[in-house]
Amino acid sequence: MNDVQSMFKHENGSWVAIQECDRLGRFTLFLDDNAGFMFLSSNASRVRDLLDSLEQIIVAARKYAIGSVYGPIIDAASGLRIDGVVLHGWNDLRVWFSISDSGRMVGVRVRNGECVDVYCDH
Repeated sequence: MNDVQSMFKHENGSWVAIQECDRLGRFTLFLDDNAGFMFLSSNASRVRDLLDSLEQIIVAARKYAIGSVYGPIIDAASGLRIDGVVLHGWNDLRVWFSISDSGRMVGVRVRNGECVDVYCDH
């Protein structure tokens, strides 16, 4: 087991870790087990790099969600709170936020470091 692997627990087909960012608070990070993230020692440095860049990715995703068609819903509910990040592949992840007072969720898909789509449960 490598040092990065020890930060995660394997649950229901995903590697799961609780992360904390000073500015953003606590959230859950899910790594899709099908992508083989944890089994190659060479991937440990890629996972560390991802962890180092998560705050920047989350901030960009938050701005993207606020600027989307769901912006008025987000404003009316007093903003967003980070809930989780799901990594499906090295260049494909989704950042999920709770829309504060509404009980709803909004997700932003990030591909190759760019926010490309936004989803909202209705």
